Amino acid sequence: MKKLFSRAPAAPPVQPRIDLTRMRASMASLPARTLAAAKPVYDRATPRVDTWSVGQVILASGQMRECVLIDLSETGARIRFRTRGMLSGIVNLKASRHQVDRAARVVWKDMYDAGLEFLDAEPEAG
Repeated sequence: MKKLFSRAPAAPPVQPRIDLTRMRASMASLPARTLAAAKPVYDRATPRVDTWSVGQVILASGQMRECVLIDLSETGARIRFRTRGMLSGIVNLKASRHQVDRAARVVWKDMYDAGLEFLDAEPEAG
């Protein structure tokens, strides 16, 4: 005879979809050259240097927006904003830590990042 009110068998414990411990262990066992090869390589006319420093962008309207200067080269820069906003045309980029105060053209942009191409030649040191 079948029991109507029997105790249900215990469910197996729920496993997370991603086992972070196992993933970290497998990443640690990869050779360093494999991890380095995973980074994208870009062929550029001038090399970019990671900077991660604070800067300001002055728009044509005179409005100033604070940004993070992600990388910098002789010909341009990549910047990131904290919030979304309009950015187009010609702007002026200032970053005192790197002695940058140059006019630039917005080449590309997405939600928070933008690529700038400097319009003027790099100022002479001295």
